[in-house]
Amino acid sequence: MRLAVRARRQADARSVALIRKAASICLSYPGIGFPIQLALVERAVEELDDAAAEPFRRFTGYAASLDPYDLASAYVETFDQGDRALLHLTRWRAGDTANRGEEIVKFITAYREAGYEYGGEELPDHLPVVLDFASCAGDRASEVGGALLAEYRGALVKLHESLERAGGREEYARHAAELVEAVLRTLPETTPGSSSAETSRP
Repeated sequence: MRLAVRARRQADARSVALIRKAASICLSYPGIGFPIQLALVERAVEELDDAAAEPFRRFTGYAASLDPYDLASAYVETFDQGDRALLHLTRWRAGDTANRGEEIVKFITAYREAGYEYGGEELPDHLPVVLDFASCAGDRASEVGGALLAEYRGALVKLHESLERAGGREEYARHAAELVEAVLRTLPETTPGSSSAETSRP
């Protein structure tokens, strides 16, 4: 019985890691190598059950149907135009105030505690960066990254709501909302009062 429970936990942890890694890739800017990355996502999510894999199948099918320029334009219009759907988690909590710097340092410190020195092009609170970090199954990073995502669950909920509103008009935003929802399903439910620090708008 103990072996069965352990095997189930390991399988669950692998599924969570796959979902986070796939979402990290899909929510990243669609650069030159993006089609290859999408192909990897398509293969990887075959390990998931149908319900968990379906949002990624829909996204990869949609993305593959677009001209690369149109896909990049849709990404920029969704995430980089104003404050409608920000991928930087600290913006949802601290806005553009001085407190945001302290929030960003928290991410850098967390990465360092897990044995990583962050030096990426994006800020360390960028959602695809955090998801990639949290997808390191069997590593301290998965624990620390999961804790960061859980702490900023309120920000993810706000992002999801914003994307859903935009999804009524824009197909890319609708698919992106499904990906964020998939990430939210890998996190524990909020406890009473845990989202009180989140702002309603960035």
